[in-house]
Parts: sequence; structure tokens; C-alpha cells
Amino acid sequence: VAEKIIAVSKCTKEDIVETYKISPERIAVVLNGYDDNKYKVLPESKVVLREKYKIDFPYILFVGRLELKKNIPRLVEAFGQFKLKHSEDKHKLVLVGTKGLTFPLVEEQIKKFNLENEIFFPGWVGDDELPVFHNNADLFAFPSLFEGFGIPVLEAMGCGCPVICANTTSLPEVAGEATLMFDPLKVAEIVARMEQVLFNPEVADSLRIKGLERV
Repeated sequence: VAEKIIAVSKCTKEDIVETYKISPERIAVVLNGYDDNKYKVLPESKVVLREKYKIDFPYILFVGRLELKKNIPRLVEAFGQFKLKHSEDKHKLVLVGTKGLTFPLVEEQIKKFNLENEIFFPGWVGDDELPVFHNNADLFAFPSLFEGFGIPVLEAMGCGCPVICANTTSLPEVAGEATLMFDPLKVAEIVARMEQVLFNPEVADSLRIKGLERV
């Protein structure tokens, strides 16, 4: 029998206690970290994006597996609603990650909102280049329905990228006051957060500062 169990967040500890009926005293919370040697502010990184990935447009970023648990269909729907309201806006949606089994649900939203030319799929990107995507994004959106911790939120903050994320499971604990949060089941709230950051430079700057302090 293990003498001690380590959980990566209070939320995960509570899940372990509830699921396995283990005494809370046996579980210690040790928060995750991130690689701050790589995920940091990189002033000259735009050249890499332009030359290797042909990205020379403003964008909203998501990083993670493109699947239902990560709430990607609703994120794409929210982006579609955003583009309907603001057709003159030049932002695209960059979805970094491998496509999960539920990806056809994402494709349905892409077709519904005619987003074939508005969403960019770089595929899987390694840690050496991923910070480049964070550094040049105008917004990092993380609508996941369940996270034991949520390291991508820290990585975005470490690169000075403004973050909006879901208010579920461990994410409020990890993000604190350094992000704008939304109900991940409510598309209208995701749209409102996008607008709040992208159309208000003072809000974006405030989130950058708070994020760098948080990490």
C-alpha cells in the first residue's frame, strides 16, 4: 500500500478521494510546472512562423488533441459565430494538435460556418517550435471540459499570450485571476470573451502581465 499519493491539483485530489474513498490526509498536492526555458517571450519568433508555416495573419490559438473532451466543436462554433458578427475581422483560428476520433464533429462546424479558409491545422508541433505559436497569437483559447491540471494554460502565459479558458475542473485553480473564464457549454460566452480580448488592447495587455506573474 502506498504511504503517500501525489495529486497535481486540489481538483484531482478531490476526484481521487471521491472515486477511491481514500483519506485526504494520504494525498499531497504538488502542482505541475512547465518548461520556462522554452515557453518564454521570444521577440523575433514571427519569422519562423512566416517562413516554415506560412502564417502571416493574426490568429486565435488552441493547442491540444482535437477531440470532444477538449470541446473543439464548440470552440469552432464560437469562432464561426464570431466571424458572422465581425466579418471584417482578419483573425483566423489555429488548431495545433492531432485529430481525435471525434474530429468529424469539428468538420461539421467548419462546413456549417464556411470556415474552410479561416482555420489552420499545423498538425502536431514539438516543444522546440510550439512557443513560437504562443508568442505570436493574439489570444489563446482553452475550452476543455475536463483537466486534471492544464499545462497548456501555463505555457501560453509563459509566452506572454492572453488566455481565455473554461471555468471547469482544475482550470480556475491553475489560472487564478490571470485569465478570462467562460462556461465551456455556452458558445455565446466563448464569443464574448474573444471579443473582450481582441477588441480591447488594455484587456489583452492586462492579461499578458497577469499571466507572466502567475507562472
